[in-house]
Amino acid sequence: MRHKIVLPLFGLAALSVASLALSQDQFRLKPGAKGKVCLSCHTEFQEKMKLPFVHTPVKAGNCADCHNPHTSDHEKFLAEDAGKICLKCHGGIVPGKAKSVHKSVVEGNCVKCHDPHASKYRNNLALDGNALCFSCHKGIAESVKGSKFGHKPVEKGCLTCHAAHASAGPRTSSRPGFPPSASDVTRRAVPPSRNST
Repeated sequence: MRHKIVLPLFGLAALSVASLALSQDQFRLKPGAKGKVCLSCHTEFQEKMKLPFVHTPVKAGNCADCHNPHTSDHEKFLAEDAGKICLKCHGGIVPGKAKSVHKSVVEGNCVKCHDPHASKYRNNLALDGNALCFSCHKGIAESVKGSKFGHKPVEKGCLTCHAAHASAGPRTSSRPGFPPSASDVTRRAVPPSRNST
């Protein structure tokens, strides 16, 4: 009886290991060639790999996790649509009950904010801090730059109040009920004695 249970379990384990090895080397490269074959032609990546933040698959030499080295219907030999590729590993980036999702996330345009290979900035961001947000939100950038008084949370960074990808609150705010609606602001600005009519 024991053999009837152990043998199928051993078989399943062996298949799992074999399929994992196959998925990691789907193009059956020569031993030791993974990543190195790509870099032999794409020499510009030698410098990119020296940046402080290198995307995990790039660091591991797993170029084929995102690119098909033979043919593709997508730019840059991507294995599929760019947004779908990112979501294979980063699928939980948008919470299930999100009320607000950043436009570039909805469009599957992750590379608008992130460098898929390597960056000088944490999380492979294309620019640092508010500079990244202000590269699209130019009206807010001009307002902040031209204002006489700066709000500390804004100076600290947009992510002090906003979630970068999605939020349960409005306008990718990091907490529900924030930013407050115009009626909430008006209600708070009027002293309580005058507020009751």
